Amino acid sequence: MTGPTRAQIPERTLREDRWWLAPLATFVVFAVGAGVKGGYHGRWPGLANTYDADLAVTTDYRNVLADVVEARFGASSATVFPGLKRSRVGFM
Repeated sequence: MTGPTRAQIPERTLREDRWWLAPLATFVVFAVGAGVKGGYHGRWPGLANTYDADLAVTTDYRNVLADVVEARFGASSATVFPGLKRSRVGFM
């Protein structure tokens, strides 16, 4: 009697399916330091209206970085991120 073996997944599946992309594209931004307001900043979209239980994007990461650029460096976010429709996140 032999022991359990791993499931045999055809190599082509790894190239054609994109099951690995969602975990790579999902991220959370943690901000730590002086001047950072604690708490959760964002909007929870829930899982009810999503296909395949993926979270909807609610915040453009460039808005998070624009808050840092303006608060810490005093630079214009319009210069650093041209074309960005600015929406303050409010964590700084």
